[in-house]
Amino acid sequence: MFISIPSLFIDFLPLDVKVVIKFGQMEYKSGDVERGRTIFEGLIANYLKRLDLWSVYIDLEIKHGKDTETTNWDGVRRIFDRMCALELSSKKIKFTFKRYLDFEKNVAGNVPSRVEAVKNKAIAYVEKHNNQ
Repeated sequence: MFISIPSLFIDFLPLDVKVVIKFGQMEYKSGDVERGRTIFEGLIANYLKRLDLWSVYIDLEIKHGKDTETTNWDGVRRIFDRMCALELSSKKIKFTFKRYLDFEKNVAGNVPSRVEAVKNKAIAYVEKHNNQ
């Protein structure tokens, strides 16, 4: 059984990010996925460009999706789309698109239209940022 910390106190305590990540992971593992999502959404809102947070969040969502009977990958795709909309360094955005493409090919069933959509998003991102 996990110790529940009221969300009111989390806002005021200067907790280390790693500790909050562990709380989020424990919520996923204990079955309270919505609460885990809330924790990660709060972290991402405060640390928008930290890909390590996004990666842990996506990994947990993928694991949760694999563990449920009805796999719906739209939530994971929305997270990837939010990541791809960020203004990141070229190294980070390359990692993001590569990870998104890998997800579509290996986890979400390798649907050609989805794979092509990710490739098109990457091309559009490069074209947009080369013109600036």
